[in-house]
Amino acid sequence: MVSQGPLRSSARADNSGVQYIKEYSNPQPPYADINDANTDKKKMLGYAILGFLTAWPFLLLVLLVSLPRLFGLPPDNFDVSQVHRGRNFGRAHAKRVRWQCGGVCAGVSILYCGFVIVAIWLMIHFAWTGLTSFMEGITHEDGVGGYVLMTRGGNGSVLTLYSAAGVRVGDLVFKDAATEWSMGVPGEMGLKSVGYNFTSSSTGPLSLTATCGGTNSSNSTGNGTCVTGRLISMPATGKKGYANTDNPVEFGGNFNLTLNITDTTPFNVTSPHATLTAEMTSYQGIGQELPPLGMWYVNSTTIVHVIWSANDTRACAGLRVNISRDYPAFGLIVVGMVWKWWVLWIVQGCN
Repeated sequence: MVSQGPLRSSARADNSGVQYIKEYSNPQPPYADINDANTDKKKMLGYAILGFLTAWPFLLLVLLVSLPRLFGLPPDNFDVSQVHRGRNFGRAHAKRVRWQCGGVCAGVSILYCGFVIVAIWLMIHFAWTGLTSFMEGITHEDGVGGYVLMTRGGNGSVLTLYSAAGVRVGDLVFKDAATEWSMGVPGEMGLKSVGYNFTSSSTGPLSLTATCGGTNSSNSTGNGTCVTGRLISMPATGKKGYANTDNPVEFGGNFNLTLNITDTTPFNVTSPHATLTAEMTSYQGIGQELPPLGMWYVNSTTIVHVIWSANDTRACAGLRVNISRDYPAFGLIVVGMVWKWWVLWIVQGCN
């Protein structure tokens, strides 16, 4: 699973079509947001139309000077000495010149408008084509062992787990409350369920407990607690995506989810301890004004890559989460947290 690079800096002054195409077609953190993408599109259209309108009279003047015959004017039309020669073409000729000049101006104007429309369409088309290509590349990321599709439904959200080949494994089942939620895992992943709880104790602001069982677990006869963990400190709650231009993500520094593992079999590790991390440069949202997109790691290895949907409403429509082939159980633990942050973000990010 390989990062595609950052989407943009937090302070930008380039509203050109080329910049719009580059940013629209590479929706990566930090600062990837559907509202921001739509604002960029409006800015690009505004600057493009203003630029074309400003250039039009200058283009028309250049044509009049360089190609006067095209408009029915004599080649020396701008020679002031002709005024003293008393040249008189008559009313009929003057009328013909007016009609020809007006017709040519109208025709050139129509052609210019057509050019403007085609140019703007091409910018939008190339941006969409680039995004489609990016999403296609995501489906073939190295090291992906499966993925989860999060979609919004009439009765809430639906999360479906797929194998790397696109075979449906089953739905992740969530039960949600104000300060706690749980996730049931389908299939023989070893990991069976994860319970999360927002706490205010000295042990950390968020804790979790996971159960394992089945053929991919040492506890093959039942479901037993195999992992406990917590966030040592909750990411900064300030809306840094808009309040701090030096740090466009919604948290300060990196944050770590520490895990104590009693059944290492589903996690493909030998140590009873592990730390899952997210960094400002590769992950952005914690349920505030930016969608929860980006990457999480264990020992510098990517375990999940959260990408927004290719649908027109992007992260508002859903998320795709690529899960590491080597550490699927770690990835699923993160999926449960990402889901909660996604649900919180939807409330204010998708009005």
